[in-house]
Amino acid sequence: MRCEDAIYLLKNMPIRSNVNLLIADTYGNATIAETVCFGDDRKISFRNSEDFLVATNHYESNEMLPYDNNRRRHSVIRYNTIKDYFSKKKGSISVESIKTILEEKVPKGVCCPFYEDGLGTLHSMVFDTTEISVQVCFGAASPQKWETISFNSPCENSKIQVPINNEFPLNPKTFWEHLNPGSMEQYRLHR
Repeated sequence: MRCEDAIYLLKNMPIRSNVNLLIADTYGNATIAETVCFGDDRKISFRNSEDFLVATNHYESNEMLPYDNNRRRHSVIRYNTIKDYFSKKKGSISVESIKTILEEKVPKGVCCPFYEDGLGTLHSMVFDTTEISVQVCFGAASPQKWETISFNSPCENSKIQVPINNEFPLNPKTFWEHLNPGSMEQYRLHR
């Protein structure tokens, strides 16, 4: 399936969730779909980039800013961390560099061990659209826990025990703070 096929399906299927989706195909095409639903209405906006795409828990498309009423500082911090990290690595983004940013805790990375507060990393994934596989790590990412799953072969159901080590943000009041739509306001987290 090509990206345009997935976009067509997304536009024509019922969606009842506000979610950002990364869509990619084996031909090197990728886009981010930002969706918002209100009653029976919905809006979908698509973002593209020549270099790399970033999405966290808030909207980035200008046309979605009127619906961006739940932007939180932690989402902006993670977005900027990813964007800054890969901007510096321009031309040398690898599976290992992606895993590095997923394994590092906020603010150096995007891993959040704040489970009791409702922002705990449930899983991290690195998709390979050439090999048609995914490397996945359940819970907070660590170098020892990545498993590769191929989409070309059957996958068995299994239970995976995931140890959870809860932590709390150092500055919870500002970490959870609501920001104005479109705001990329940051502050430094000292960890």
